[in-house]
Amino acid sequence: KTPLRDGDEERPDQEEYAGMYFLNCSSKTAPGIINRKREKITDSTEVYSGCYGRASINFYPFSVSGNKGIAWGLNNLQKLEDGDFLGGRSRAEDDFDPIDGEEDDDFLN
Repeated sequence: KTPLRDGDEERPDQEEYAGMYFLNCSSKTAPGIINRKREKITDSTEVYSGCYGRASINFYPFSVSGNKGIAWGLNNLQKLEDGDFLGGRSRAEDDFDPIDGEEDDDFLN
C-alpha cells in the first residue's frame, strides 16, 4: 500500500483532481504552520483545503495485522497563497451580502 494516489482514478468526478496525484499524510501532533515570511500562523481559518503551500513530510514503513506498506507523516506546513476552497466549501464573506440598517429581532418574517 502507498499513500500516493491518482486523482483521475480515485476522484474522477472532481475536476480539481484531474491530471493530479495526491497523498494522505497524518500526524499525532499538530504541525507547525508558517506563512511566506516564516511567521507562525495561529488563526485556524488561514489554512484550508485549497490554499497553496509546502509540506515537510517523512516516510516510514508499516506492518500491522498483515497490512504492509509505506506511510507518510506530516511534520510542518508553509502557506504560500490563497486558493479556491476544495470540496465546495466557501468563505462566509463570499456567501452573504452586508446588511445595512437596523437589526430585526424577528428574522423569520
